[in-house]
Amino acid sequence: MGEIGFRTVEHLDLTSNNINSVPKFCNGEKNLTHRLRVLTLNDNALRFLEPISFKCLDSLEELLLDSNRFTSLGNNVFTYLTNLKRLTINTAHRITRLSPLVINSSSLQKLQFAQNGFINKMQHLEILILSGNKLEKWNQNTFANVTSLRELHIQGNKINLINKTTFPLNLLLSLEKLDLTSNPFWCTCDLMWFLDTIRKTNLSKALTKWSSSYDCSYPNELKYRWLKNYRPTVESCTPWDPTDTIIAFVFLGVLLVVISVTIILKCQTNIRNILYLIRLHRHKRRNCSSDLPAKYEFDAFIVYCDSDRHWVHGELLKRLEEVNLRICVHYRDFEAGQPITSNIENFMNKSWKIIVVMSNNFAKSEWCQWELCLVQERRRRKGSNAMVLIMRQQIDSKHMTSPLRTLLYTTPYLTWKSGLGQNIFWKAVIKGIKKTYSDPPIAVNLIDPCF
Repeated sequence: MGEIGFRTVEHLDLTSNNINSVPKFCNGEKNLTHRLRVLTLNDNALRFLEPISFKCLDSLEELLLDSNRFTSLGNNVFTYLTNLKRLTINTAHRITRLSPLVINSSSLQKLQFAQNGFINKMQHLEILILSGNKLEKWNQNTFANVTSLRELHIQGNKINLINKTTFPLNLLLSLEKLDLTSNPFWCTCDLMWFLDTIRKTNLSKALTKWSSSYDCSYPNELKYRWLKNYRPTVESCTPWDPTDTIIAFVFLGVLLVVISVTIILKCQTNIRNILYLIRLHRHKRRNCSSDLPAKYEFDAFIVYCDSDRHWVHGELLKRLEEVNLRICVHYRDFEAGQPITSNIENFMNKSWKIIVVMSNNFAKSEWCQWELCLVQERRRRKGSNAMVLIMRQQIDSKHMTSPLRTLLYTTPYLTWKSGLGQNIFWKAVIKGIKKTYSDPPIAVNLIDPCF
């Protein structure tokens, strides 16, 4: 820098200039940089430092010496820097020796000596004493290659946490002596790994005064408790997240709604029919009407298409007569020699109820449509309970007639489908025949395979 003075300069950055010695800031005894507070000499070629290197830098507060080529640092190198507060010597991989009084500064507040691998290079180191240095933590690779270490003394520092990144486990278990006394340990879940390792291994034998010199300094409710008595568990260290609970309840609620809706949509008719049958069973009505089935010759008259005769004769008629119901069917009960229309009208009037078995063939048959008109007349005189409608086969829209559509819209009907749940269907049919006209109507669709 020669005779040039930087009397007003406060921050001087000389990074990456291949400087191999610290510039002079004095001209004889004359200070050339009265106001210089920050000096940056990062990424240069500095190899040696001497106390005189920093003469005349009385006002300097920060000195940055990262990424240089130092191999050693001697005693009292920074003694002239009486106001130095921050010193960084990071990434100085060539350093192999530090003198005992290398950092002899009473004003220094922050020292950064990171990524130097200083300890890491000492592969034959057996005893390391770092007590009373206010150490809190270090790089996780600091002790990675110190395989010969047998004694480690780091008592009287500010270490509050030891976890799996603090020391390699094989090094920790190979130590013959480990002194961590007089450190302010925090009794939190972060310490669980270290405590579990002590209890599961012989590490407690290497720890100096393990039973009497290690206690909690935080939190307040655990203060002064011995570390040996602090036993965090996975359960106690797993925080409860209300969000997870809310999500679980929401998911469960949605699942229940989906299941409920599915059941209702698939089985709604059978569910409604079961409830109805239970209600009939619990609240039997007395037949107080004057229009009782005893006044009729038949309990029911069946209106059906000839195409459905096999089901009517083999299923329906059989089931109803098994429970002693008197059923009128034309092939068996009509009077010979009488016109068919007269027989139909006559025997409908002799029957307590009319059963209508509907299907596509029923809807297409003109004769069945005529019978349906007589059924409609009975409905107008007696009410909807005067008939029992059974949908033997779902009717296509192209075959649906206006009278039939009106009847289905205004009168409850049962739907037949083979499979599970037939017991419910037959109970509903029989109940529909037996109940008085004043009873409430019923509607049952047998949906396979709900029941």
